[in-house]
Amino acid sequence: MADMPNRVFELRRARGLSQQQLANLAGCSKMHISGVERGTRDFSFSLMRRLAEVFGIPIAELLSRDDNPGLLALEEKQLLDTYRAAPKADQDKILKVAETIAPFRHANDDNDRHTA
Repeated sequence: MADMPNRVFELRRARGLSQQQLANLAGCSKMHISGVERGTRDFSFSLMRRLAEVFGIPIAELLSRDDNPGLLALEEKQLLDTYRAAPKADQDKILKVAETIAPFRHANDDNDRHTA
């Protein structure tokens, strides 16, 4: 999927929608959805807004990972959601755990490079 021009195909398939179903929900043609997925049709802001609404996501999440380096992986979103839902005292604990683990991860990365 890394070579896809946007995430419409990925998001559509993840939700079990056909191109026709997505087109009906977004108010455009199946051919337009097909072209957007391949990167051969105009991906207007208006269509982006409608697709984001259909998928229930922010517009930026329609962009490819190359065009949106701030896009979080599912695990990162889950961690962030857990952090945000936690009481302040637990948020502080989560941060302390992350700060404790982070230096060890970098050391493991260095060890992996030396053994590879």
